[in-house]
Amino acid sequence: PGRSGTFTADRLICGVPFAALRHVAFTPALSPGKAAAIAELPYGSVTRVYLQSHRRYWLDEGADGFAQPLDLPMELWNPSHDQPGRRGLQLGYLYEALARQVAALDEAERIRFFLDLVEPMYPSVRRHFELGASFSWTAQPYQRGAYAVYGKGDYDLNPRWRDVEAKP
Repeated sequence: PGRSGTFTADRLICGVPFAALRHVAFTPALSPGKAAAIAELPYGSVTRVYLQSHRRYWLDEGADGFAQPLDLPMELWNPSHDQPGRRGLQLGYLYEALARQVAALDEAERIRFFLDLVEPMYPSVRRHFELGASFSWTAQPYQRGAYAVYGKGDYDLNPRWRDVEAKP
């Protein structure tokens, strides 16, 4: 991180996500199709926020800990549903604009923001909350996104990307 290096090879197998590969200089330059594919392929944004509770209070409310609000680009998961013990986890899987908004916050602000989002669905969340954590794929320098988002025809029909196939 923060250092430049030079690597020379006859061939390259590269598993770096295009969103991160955009920050790598190639000499000689990549073909126009490869350069266009790397520059243009969009990546989805995902931020996860985890809330740990001292007990699985949502079960008392007759809920299973999973939810998907109709008005927000997010899902609420209960990754502890099949785990032993009293403590519970709720995971917010936030995507696109909401994920980018939350990723711009520091860790404590992300957790407070997510508690505010969860409270209308689970009013007891703050009373049982112990601690939280978060992770943003978009904020990771070697990821810069969660997954490639191919548009209609991009994968095999985008004329700007025609020369991306490997050639012997």
